[in-house]
Amino acid sequence: MFTERTLFSFRNRFDFSPKRDKARFKDSFPRDYDHSRKRFLSYFEEFKKQGINAEHLSFQVPSKLRSDLFVDACYIPNQSGEKLVILTTGVHGLEAPAGSAAIELFVNEYLSRSLKRGFSVLIVHSLNPFGFAYNRRVTENNVDLNRNFFIQSKSQTNYNPLYYELRALLNPFMVKSVSGGFKEFIRVLKALNKNKFQNISRAVAYGQNQFPEGLFYSGEYNEPQTEWFRNLLVSKCSNYKKIIAFDIHTGFGERGQLYNFGHNYRSETEEYFTKQLYSGLKVYSVQDDGFYETAGDLSSFLAELFKGRQLASMTFEIGTVDNHRPLNQIRDFYKLVRENQIFTDRSIGFKRKAVLLQKLGVIETYNPDSNIWREKTLKQLRDRFHLLLDRFYAA
Repeated sequence: MFTERTLFSFRNRFDFSPKRDKARFKDSFPRDYDHSRKRFLSYFEEFKKQGINAEHLSFQVPSKLRSDLFVDACYIPNQSGEKLVILTTGVHGLEAPAGSAAIELFVNEYLSRSLKRGFSVLIVHSLNPFGFAYNRRVTENNVDLNRNFFIQSKSQTNYNPLYYELRALLNPFMVKSVSGGFKEFIRVLKALNKNKFQNISRAVAYGQNQFPEGLFYSGEYNEPQTEWFRNLLVSKCSNYKKIIAFDIHTGFGERGQLYNFGHNYRSETEEYFTKQLYSGLKVYSVQDDGFYETAGDLSSFLAELFKGRQLASMTFEIGTVDNHRPLNQIRDFYKLVRENQIFTDRSIGFKRKAVLLQKLGVIETYNPDSNIWREKTLKQLRDRFHLLLDRFYAA
């Protein structure tokens, strides 16, 4: 029997919408870093015309490959208010197109209303511009930024025993069996961890700083943009009493579903305020099935930095390919291993790497080329912004 949910699941996988319809959301979800940044910078021209006092803050990320990689931020202080809205995007570069779409939606539909309500606003475009430009989740130093946000500039010791146990399977310079394909990958996983098969990705994704070329590498020190962003928050945002923060990600979960993914609360004040704003909404945590704990994520970093404030810091995770199911999690985990193996192979040129990554389906995993997915993503972001900003105003 075909239910509405079944039909939608089929439509997600086989998007037969005409090309002219797909163009409707092409600009909202740019695959290209340069196009996305150009659009973000164009907002400042419009703000100036509208008399909005928007400050452009920019940081050039050091790179051996490009000299024009920047993290850009828009800060609009409101003298009459004590409330701050923070919207961050592109922590994982491959996921930045959805973040760019979220920024456009917020600027077009919610910025003016937010300013009239007395909110100050901080919007950050692409914290990982290298990853956005080169279709990688990580930075040029192979650092996963969502494992790199620590209050101190030096990373905490992030020893991960399960990662160490699986190092021969995960580290690109040691991998042998992964090239054999997905079935071989599963066989090796079963052989190594018969009792932990379904929890491999959850445990390994915690992060590690033992292997710089491995997966989920947290780095020895804060990346330059991490340090810059921390200093920006300290200098601009220290006096706000109430803060709501959204960090946009894609990948995990049911296709097209927006998840509120929380962290361990740092204070009773934060817990009470978050539950007040998210009342009636499901907030997933590390204890929930399928989700996993991380060290050094941005949301927890904000909670630590603003400890004791009325803060609601949340990761918005937008599902792409139904990888909330155990087998699909392993499949996409395999893609991460292969992607890392391909990219760190110095014998392969960039053009060839791009072809291999396209065939592997890594880009599609984090930025689906589907009009249906994009439309549903924007609808859910719109509904979530509307509800939470109304509650933030009333709080």
